[in-house]
Amino acid sequence: AYFTEQLSRATAGGYFDNGGKMITIDLMNPVFRTVFDNDKLEVTEAMTADDVIGWDSLSHMILISALEEEFQVSFTQKEIRKLKSVGDLLDLINSKL
Repeated sequence: AYFTEQLSRATAGGYFDNGGKMITIDLMNPVFRTVFDNDKLEVTEAMTADDVIGWDSLSHMILISALEEEFQVSFTQKEIRKLKSVGDLLDLINSKL
């Protein structure tokens, strides 16, 4: 519920409407900023967990859950284990839309 509330504030401008739009990295940034509590965080497709302060196994699962909720998608454990970069995550989200 906390992340839903925070993400609602972060995306109040109507970034995501699931009307056939492809998700962009810019639409993912508010989720990352909320999960990692860093308003200045700017993720890129090439970034990995090693590039983001505080991105550990627990925050990874919180991030996955927040992204699933925000973009109304669901990931399998197998899909999550295959992720190596933010770009992989972006591609996975878009494959679910």
